[in-house]
Amino acid sequence: MGGVCSGGNSEGRQASNTIDRYLRQEKQKEANNVKLLLLGAGESGKSTVAKQMKIIHLQGYSQEERSEYREIIFDNIFSSILKLVQYVKENGRLASHLEPDAKIIEDSYGEDACVTTIHQQFTKEQSSAVISLWRNPEIKKASTEAYSELQLTSSTNYFLDDADRVFQTNYMPTEQDILRSRKITTGIHTIDFEIDGIKFQCVDVGGQRAERRKWLHVFDNVTAVLFCAAMDEYDLTLAEDSTTSRVKETLQLFDEISNSTHLSKSSVILFLNKKDLFDEKIKRVDLKVAFPEYTGGKDAEKASQFLMQKFISIAQKPEKIYPHLTCATDTKNIVVVFNAVKDIILSNMLSGMGMMM
Repeated sequence: MGGVCSGGNSEGRQASNTIDRYLRQEKQKEANNVKLLLLGAGESGKSTVAKQMKIIHLQGYSQEERSEYREIIFDNIFSSILKLVQYVKENGRLASHLEPDAKIIEDSYGEDACVTTIHQQFTKEQSSAVISLWRNPEIKKASTEAYSELQLTSSTNYFLDDADRVFQTNYMPTEQDILRSRKITTGIHTIDFEIDGIKFQCVDVGGQRAERRKWLHVFDNVTAVLFCAAMDEYDLTLAEDSTTSRVKETLQLFDEISNSTHLSKSSVILFLNKKDLFDEKIKRVDLKVAFPEYTGGKDAEKASQFLMQKFISIAQKPEKIYPHLTCATDTKNIVVVFNAVKDIILSNMLSGMGMMM
């Protein structure tokens, strides 16, 4: 009888070891897969972060892919100069000698124009009109003084300053051009890459209000949320709702995401983005315009820390929030920050699985 009992115990231990080994293997598989969800309001820079992931981890953009961005960049340039021309005209500040150039832009890109021709190509007359208009001090001045009112993109000056290069017949967008280009993200886009044997899936979802109803569909099995907030937008309103402050909307979104029961097991990485633009704007526009309680003046460091604490204080579990000041168009900055993010994510994953050494 003793022999039978001994055999049964041996078989039981063997079965238990097999189950333990299987569970360890499954945990290891899970540890080797990271789902990173990019969230944030429109114009926060999250799609720029997604582009950086492709540049850094997937050998960047092919010649064909670069060529496809020409249309987006042309659209960015012509839509920006049109807004500036109309603003200056409405304020009676358009020089008479620029009226023919202004008419070319309005006829080509105004509400009644067929813009597909510019999307595919533009005429010498159109490109010359853009360059001539941008050289005018009143037009350039408008890009700063009416930046908020006109809902200009943060890359308006970048592309208009470089219009001569962009309008060359053999123009091919650079990586920096691609990072600076702006197109509203609609739907759900994924980028898959691998780092040191760990498979990452980066999911980018549209941030405009109309797109947010799709967010819930991608909440399953999220390892970490990378939430982007544009620091420089504290004096702006939403493109889709001119009565709502962008920073207040972003804080509300962060409240919903950081405290969501659907994401209770996910780390939340906070990218306070566009730090370069914020540092410039704070010299001109006090943070008090958005937060009357702020007393740090036009000091970029004090303002940055105040804004960071505003976000962290919203979270019910502030210990799971990992904030970073970022400039998404700066590849070197994103490389450094993402390395830190990767370490945080993997450490938390292993800790949660009871696999920390």
